[in-house]
Amino acid sequence: MPRIFLIRHAEPSLTGVILGATDAPLSARGHGQARQLTENFPATHPLAAVYASPLRRAMQSAAYLLEPWRPFALLDGLREISYGSWDGLAWDEIAARNPDLAARKAVDWLGVDVPGGERWSEFETRVAGALSRILGGPLPAAIVAHQAVNAHLAHLLGGGTRTSFQQGYCEILSYELPIDSPNL
Repeated sequence: MPRIFLIRHAEPSLTGVILGATDAPLSARGHGQARQLTENFPATHPLAAVYASPLRRAMQSAAYLLEPWRPFALLDGLREISYGSWDGLAWDEIAARNPDLAARKAVDWLGVDVPGGERWSEFETRVAGALSRILGGPLPAAIVAHQAVNAHLAHLLGGGTRTSFQQGYCEILSYELPIDSPNL
């Protein structure tokens, strides 16, 4: 059976904030985590392809998965959701600046949009388009992306709720695909 492996990028240089579209590189610790990817990757499933978000923290993480001669494909559809003016801010700072909006967002994360940010419905469409391209093969494939992206991909691949999804830095999640269901 073909597989998709979802990998969250390694620790970025900026933590404790909502990164969103902020293009932070990996921290020194993140580079160490990403080096471990090849050791932690299931040896029984050699990869036919690796796809990554074009944000630096994902590209740098994906680079550790491959031999130097084998490139990975960048897909804009795997880019993390933009939270507009909230990108790069800590939650306390967001709540102090916009207490009413922050309170509404905390109750309905997927339904409340942030000024200048990407609408969740547009984000879902973009991520689903990237997954459709990936499912076209070759498989098995690894996807190196972000918390919200991987939450939506996991929802599409195996159900589950996007708001309760958690994935650690460089954690590898495996999804077996039904052979007769190319259009999840």
